[in-house]
Amino acid sequence: GYRFQVVDVLITNFHQPKSTLLLLVAAFLGSEAQVHQAYAAALGNGFRFLSYGDSSVLIPSKFLGSEFNPSEADDSHW
Repeated sequence: GYRFQVVDVLITNFHQPKSTLLLLVAAFLGSEAQVHQAYAAALGNGFRFLSYGDSSVLIPSKFLGSEFNPSEADDSHW
């Protein structure tokens, strides 16, 4: 049978609320709360949304360790 491959990191732009692409992000991160936290940080820092906006590197918290807190992150985490 086919051997499925899975990614650990997703690079994408910031999507509109209630879009199917935002559902992809939520499914990848594993919780709606993580999506809200990421988007709140983006809005708070003046990021641009949609096709010509800023991009994001999404890494599920299970790969970062329990001590990681995105609200306290600096550039060294990215």
